[in-house]
Amino acid sequence: MKRPLTVLIVVAASYLLAPTAWAKWPTKRSPDPEWGEGLYQKHCWQCHGRQAEGDGPSAAAMKAAVPSLRGRSNHDSRSELVSLARQGQGPMPGYHDSISRQDLRRIFVYIESLDRPPEPEEEEEEEDGDEVPENDAPADEEGDAPADEEGDAPADEEPEAGGE
Repeated sequence: MKRPLTVLIVVAASYLLAPTAWAKWPTKRSPDPEWGEGLYQKHCWQCHGRQAEGDGPSAAAMKAAVPSLRGRSNHDSRSELVSLARQGQGPMPGYHDSISRQDLRRIFVYIESLDRPPEPEEEEEEEDGDEVPENDAPADEEGDAPADEEGDAPADEEPEAGGE
């Protein structure tokens, strides 16, 4: 009787703990724009250019102008563009045998990311060492510590006992 109960407890515990263990595993796949960039650089940049503006190194040799892809792709037009890339058009070959629909979609997600303005980076304050904090008083002419309001002794020193 003890053995089935032990097995039941182990199985129940694994069902309870497994989701938390899997949640900590990093994903193996990068986000679609990053993955799409790699695919674009592998299959598309030679004609369409590094920034998808139709100015790749092979574009000059083409009889027909290579179109810019910038501004053409969005969520609504993406499936139409994926179909066009799979079938090919004009001098562009069809990629139905070499790139999956999902990977073509990732390429167009990457192209859409080129049209978005870059996200502002957080500006880090640089410490030059030249700046004087507001609460520090300037040193006197001889380079000593600042004098107190009456000008008798530096602010960080106590007057000597016994007078003058």
